[in-house]
Amino acid sequence: MSLENYKATLWEASIIENFHDSSFVGIITTPPVELKGEKVIFNRIQPGAWKSYVSGAKITWDEVATTKVEMTFPEQKYFAFMVDDVDKVQLKGDVLNAVTKEQSAVLGEEVDQEVVSYIVANTPVANTIGTALAQELVNKTNAYDMLVDLNTKANKLKVPVTGRYFIISPDYLALIEKDPRFTLQYSILANGIVEGATISGATLIVKADNPVDKVILTHASGTGYAMQLSGSPEAVRLIDYIGDGVRGIVSYGYTKLRDESSCVAFIKYS
Repeated sequence: MSLENYKATLWEASIIENFHDSSFVGIITTPPVELKGEKVIFNRIQPGAWKSYVSGAKITWDEVATTKVEMTFPEQKYFAFMVDDVDKVQLKGDVLNAVTKEQSAVLGEEVDQEVVSYIVANTPVANTIGTALAQELVNKTNAYDMLVDLNTKANKLKVPVTGRYFIISPDYLALIEKDPRFTLQYSILANGIVEGATISGATLIVKADNPVDKVILTHASGTGYAMQLSGSPEAVRLIDYIGDGVRGIVSYGYTKLRDESSCVAFIKYS
């Protein structure tokens, strides 16, 4: 047991890298454009205006209209885990990665689902199919069509096509796999992205913790998200246990940037 050669930067880099590998929250959201201490700033771009062109007439120049959205870090989570010897763990990259991978995966799962719940809660009723009390029945014959219908709603809302994501459960993936329109030549990455299969241009994200009773279509421009480690991870010699401890705090938050950016179907299986 030794803390003499503890390097916080090694642990910090490993934790952050493994978090990004296992989480999809950074994919379905927009990062801030500026960080000011405990506050981050997002840019909400307003629609522009096109004017009729007349040959020879003077043209007018418009500034790009943006609204700054400021957010502090309202949420915090900490990690604190034991290892036999901090120095020995960090000397071996594969061991360090294994130690931090599980911790980062748990954090990723929790934050992913927090943001998904936030997106659902902020989806206007007009952008939903069914309700929590009157769910739509889905089975292998209509599960694929439900995704198409959600995408059609997004089209009518003028949600950009690039950057759309379906968030589905493994049970729902199993249904659309039985539809001949869906390709079976795909692979699922660690962060849940279904690589090699899209529906109406939207990327599928499937994870065990994704809602079973909902299908969500969202766009990355709709929600702002940021996370940072509050200081560097600390190593301590444990008193009540034979071993070393590593602890740290992450601060994060999310906020709505665009009103019309998500559609939700409330479902149950028939």
